[in-house]
Amino acid sequence: MAIRVFTEPQDLSEQLRCPKGKMGKELGHIMWDSNKNMVERAISALKITKKNRILEIGPGNGQHLEELLGSGMDTRYFGLDNSETMIAEAK
Repeated sequence: MAIRVFTEPQDLSEQLRCPKGKMGKELGHIMWDSNKNMVERAISALKITKKNRILEIGPGNGQHLEELLGSGMDTRYFGLDNSETMIAEAK
């Protein structure tokens, strides 16, 4: 994947606030690569048990959801994001 260079700080700022379109999708992958270790450690620290409910604010493109929900523990997950692009990617 080619990494887009943001020439204007405002371009990056707007995309970080609410990723949109192709550029937003690229940024979602960049953010996952940057935060992957932290997210995986947070999931481990949750110690998810049977029938837990999880609310996540700003799940981004959801690349972590397979690991989070793959435990087969009948976990209910709710994610809230203000980016239609990230919601579509997570689905």
